Amino acid sequence: MERRSDTPIPRAEPIQIDVPPIRDLVWPLVWVLAAALPMLARVGWQAALVAGLAALMFREARRRANRSTISFGDGFLAYAGTNGWPHGVQEDDDVHWNWSATRTARPGQGASG
Repeated sequence: MERRSDTPIPRAEPIQIDVPPIRDLVWPLVWVLAAALPMLARVGWQAALVAGLAALMFREARRRANRSTISFGDGFLAYAGTNGWPHGVQEDDDVHWNWSATRTARPGQGASG
């Protein structure tokens, strides 16, 4: 099969590799060395290994927590003084539970209907 001269030959694009910034490669090493070198000098290589791994895990947990978009308070209603005193949630509120299923539910305070 002959190639026609008017069709362009596709050129191969050069392969690009995204290299992370140098600080992303150096800082984990700094964290490990900062924790491991004193342990290596005082105790031994086993303690230095454990301290280095612990420092690396601490660093990674801290980075992930800082990048997290969720928080413990998501979904909770903020306090607003205009809502009044809460009813039925205080220990000293006199709220009695009705265990019988034969009684029909009535809309209470705050219920729409």
